[in-house]
Amino acid sequence: MSEPARYNHALHVAIIDAPPAPIGSPTPRITLDLKNAGDAAVLLIGEGPTIWSLRNVDASQKGKLAIEAPASFDVENAPAGLLAGFKSEAFGHGETTSSGDYAAAASADRNRRFCSALRRWASLYRLPFTELGIWILKNPAEIKVSKNGLSTTDWPQSRAMDAQRKCDPRVELRPSIESNRNIRSVPLSGMLR
Repeated sequence: MSEPARYNHALHVAIIDAPPAPIGSPTPRITLDLKNAGDAAVLLIGEGPTIWSLRNVDASQKGKLAIEAPASFDVENAPAGLLAGFKSEAFGHGETTSSGDYAAAASADRNRRFCSALRRWASLYRLPFTELGIWILKNPAEIKVSKNGLSTTDWPQSRAMDAQRKCDPRVELRPSIESNRNIRSVPLSGMLR
């Protein structure tokens, strides 16, 4: 069993619907509150560079956070073992999905890329794909993770869609074993800097 799967029994997918910051402006900072996460983890899918500032994190929480985006990111206030893994083109991981892939529902290629990414993460957490929930969070300043889902302080949001509905098997591309090798898994005993 993978380490993230040992500690988490739910994975919430957060689609960060926010335009990238203009060149020369400060990198957007989004707070992630894990106080009520329970046995749930969160996969953050974004577009532009982001600083993730963690709040209410217990050192015993393991594998709660996964990140996939084409741009670079930073994570503040994360104890060792909190990050289950990440995939970013900026860090040399090849093609990644982004929040734009979710929004581009008319494009079969982008939808396949998005759905393949969700399947890889579900596999890492050893969760049935049918149990992943997707939330669209528009320009969030803070995201609160609970056992039942995600919300923001600016705009409380209910579950937008389940992954199975978004990734209709008639159009979804099944990931190969090779594609799973692109996810950078971080050992829970390692240090996150």
